[in-house]
Amino acid sequence: MYEKDGPLGLIRKNSGVKKETMKSNKDFFQSNELTKLKVENTRLRIQNEALNYGYFILFKYLRLE
Repeated sequence: MYEKDGPLGLIRKNSGVKKETMKSNKDFFQSNELTKLKVENTRLRIQNEALNYGYFILFKYLRLE
């Protein structure tokens, strides 16, 4: 299979390397998105623990008054 390449319209044979590169790029971006979601999940979990601890301290303080 042949395709045009670039603004000069040069013809080159398509060896399928382009498809493999696109597939590996897609896998990379999917794993990158997964990593972003894991980081966000960890951040929210830490934030939740901090809020729970803050409320615990607040209620403990209010009970002492």
